Amino acid sequence: MRRRPMAAVAVTIVVLLTAVAALALAGCGDDGDERAPAAHAAAAPWLFTSDVHFTPFLGADEGLVDRLQAAPVSAWQQLLRETGERSSRYGQDSNAALLESALTAMRQQAPRAPVVVITGDLLAHHFQDTYDSLASNPTQASYEAFVDKTVAYLAARFDATFPSAQFVLALGNNDSWCGDYALEPGSGFLAHAAQAWEPLVNRDGRAPGFRASFARLGSYSAALPLPGLDVIAIDDVFWSRNYSDDCGDAGEDPGAELASWLERTAQQLPSGDRAWLATHIPPGVDAHTSAKHPDDPQPLLHAGHQATLLDVLDDDRFPALVFGHLHMSTYRIGDETPMLGVPSISPRDGNNPAFLTVAVGSDGTIADYDAYALDVTAAAPAWRHEYGFRDTYGAAAFDVPSLRALQRRLATDTRLRHDYERYYGSGGQPQISDGEYPAYACASSALTPAAFTACESGG
Repeated sequence: MRRRPMAAVAVTIVVLLTAVAALALAGCGDDGDERAPAAHAAAAPWLFTSDVHFTPFLGADEGLVDRLQAAPVSAWQQLLRETGERSSRYGQDSNAALLESALTAMRQQAPRAPVVVITGDLLAHHFQDTYDSLASNPTQASYEAFVDKTVAYLAARFDATFPSAQFVLALGNNDSWCGDYALEPGSGFLAHAAQAWEPLVNRDGRAPGFRASFARLGSYSAALPLPGLDVIAIDDVFWSRNYSDDCGDAGEDPGAELASWLERTAQQLPSGDRAWLATHIPPGVDAHTSAKHPDDPQPLLHAGHQATLLDVLDDDRFPALVFGHLHMSTYRIGDETPMLGVPSISPRDGNNPAFLTVAVGSDGTIADYDAYALDVTAAAPAWRHEYGFRDTYGAAAFDVPSLRALQRRLATDTRLRHDYERYYGSGGQPQISDGEYPAYACASSALTPAAFTACESGG
C-alpha cells in the first residue's frame, strides 16, 4: 500500500478542518421535489483547463523565433510581448496574450486552488510546420529543443500563477516531438516534459513515481490533497484510432502497454481510496463527425482499449473522469462514472476560450462547477461567468443519476437545450443545430458505435 507523505497528511487535515457546509444550490427535479444536497465541498474551488494549444509563433517574425531559441525560458515572457497585446481570435490557437489573459482570470477566480487539472494539448496545431517556416536554420534537433522550451515555459507560467497548487497533467495528441497522434513511448520529449512538470505534479511529494512513469507512457498516479482521493492520469492518445508510432521501435505496442499499466495501477490503489481518471480523449464517438454521418459513427478510441478503460471505471471507486480534446463544455455518462469535458483555451474551433472552477465534495465527487469564458469578438474582451452547472441544469451534483436526468430534460425542454447548445461552445460560434442535437445527446451516453446507432434510430 502506498504511504502518503507527511506533508500530504498535513494538507488533508487542513482540508477536513476547512470543509464548508453542504452546497445549498439544490434545484428542482422534473416532478418539483427538492433535490438532496450535494456532498460537502472543500472551501477552495479547484481549477480545470484544457487544450491550451499555445503558439509562440502568432505575431512572431523570423527573428523572434531565433531569439526565443537562443534565450533561457526565464526570458521568454518578455520576448513574447513582441507578439502583441491582442488575444487570439476564432480559427487561431492561443497566443501569448491569450495565455496571460487566461492565467490572470484563473488566478482571479480560484486564487487558492489546491489542485489545477490540465487535460492535454499544451502545444498548438501544426507546431513543426510553423517553426520550420520561421526559424532561420531549422533542424530536427533545434525543433525538439524548441518544443522542450515551450513545454517548460508553460510549466513555469502555470507554476508562477499557482505556486502552491498540485497539478494534474494529461498530455494530448499534439504533445510530442514526432507529430500529431505520434508520441513515441519512452521518448526524449516525455523525459524533458517530466523534468519540467515534476515540481508541479509532485507537489509536497504526492506523486513520487511521476518522473519515471511519465517518462515511459506519459501516465502516472498521485495522491490528491483530499483524504482518500487519488488520480490516475493517462495519455490515452496511445489508444486513439489515429495513433501511429512513427518514431518508436518496431514491435512496440504502447496501447497494450498502457492498458496493462492502467489495470495494474487501478488494482494497486490504496485500500479504501477513490480515484479520478484524467485523460485527453474521451471514450465514445466523435459527435461532430457522427452527427453528419449517423450511419457511420466514428469512435475516438480503439474498441479493445476503450473496453479496458470502461471495465476499470465499472467500479464505484472512480467518482469522475475528466477529459479534454473536444474543446467544448460538455459531459459523457459511464455506467458508474460521470465524465466531465473541459472546454479549451484555444478558440481555434470557433468556441470562446473557457475554463472551469470546480467544487469537489469531501467524498471525491464533483459537487458543482462554474464556467468562465472570454468573448474574443468583443471590442474589449473580458472574462466573465458563463454558467454554473447546478444553477443552470437544476442538478444535485455532477453524478450519473443527475446527468441521466439532465439527458431526459434536454430531450423535451427546448429552452434548456438551447442553453446547453450555447454553453457547449462557451458562447462562441454555434456548434450544434437543433437537428444535430439528438446525435450529440447519443454521443454523450452511447459510448460504442453500435450503441450510438441504436440510440440514433430510437432503439
